[in-house]
Amino acid sequence: MSKVKTRIDAEIVLQFLHEKFDTSLTALTLLKGGELSEAFSAIGSGKRDLIIRVNNNPETFAKDRFAYEHFCSATVPIPEVLFTGKMDNMFVCVTERMEGQTFNSLISSEQMHIIPKMLDCLEEIHATDIYGTTGFGRWNGQGTGMFPTWKDAILNILKQTIVNADWFSWEQLFQETPMERDMYAQVCKKIQELAKYLPEQRSLVHGDFGYDNLLVSGNAITAVIDWGEAEYGDPLYDIAWLDFHSQGLPFNEQAKKRIANMKHFDERLLCYKLCIGLGCLGFCTKAEKMEEYAATKESVLRLLAHAQS
Repeated sequence: MSKVKTRIDAEIVLQFLHEKFDTSLTALTLLKGGELSEAFSAIGSGKRDLIIRVNNNPETFAKDRFAYEHFCSATVPIPEVLFTGKMDNMFVCVTERMEGQTFNSLISSEQMHIIPKMLDCLEEIHATDIYGTTGFGRWNGQGTGMFPTWKDAILNILKQTIVNADWFSWEQLFQETPMERDMYAQVCKKIQELAKYLPEQRSLVHGDFGYDNLLVSGNAITAVIDWGEAEYGDPLYDIAWLDFHSQGLPFNEQAKKRIANMKHFDERLLCYKLCIGLGCLGFCTKAEKMEEYAATKESVLRLLAHAQS
């Protein structure tokens, strides 16, 4: 069980929904997925079914609201945010419940079938008009990116205390967890070598696309959820995220066919995958998820070995 995920009693959630929304809501189901938020589905006889998420940090919910209000479209479906606020000293976000099941819950043949639709959806996300916003990297609840350049945003992962993650410092992990300083140093060195290939492109990037954050119904994508990791930067980062966690699914191969002429595709992809892997190593040790840490370490070591071959 993750040591960083928010936990709350379901009865408190149901009482809150009765007071704020609909007394007919009775079927409250704890949903799987989510590394930091606890999520419930609430079904009743009223006008609409709801999803409620609970977290100790309100930022991700503010980003969900901003994403819905500024980026939602027919091709980038985002659940309507009905409420953000506090409940029992925790922060909550209530959204409409969208049709579909998560990509993670599909069988492998269904996942393979939907990959082209996923890449279509990513292309729409990356083409979204972000006029009126500023900055690079992770953006806040007002849509403002935290860094002056994309390179600065990527290299932030190497800093001892990572911006926007005050619960996460490398030195603390070295001292208090099995996180290995030598592994960190190897990955940092390679990321710094690859950083020269990074473009200063500024597109909308989901940052955590697919898997538990994509709802699918039949042959259609019905919702793109959880915008807490969203950024402004290189669209290839989203492909790297999918590919790093792919478990053999051909995201990289199918994406490369679409963007075969992209400059420094392989170098950029490797840089982002190493950044993602390093972040996952830190998170897994902090959350005491040591089986995932071991698997992630193997993936990162394979990337480093491939880079040196």
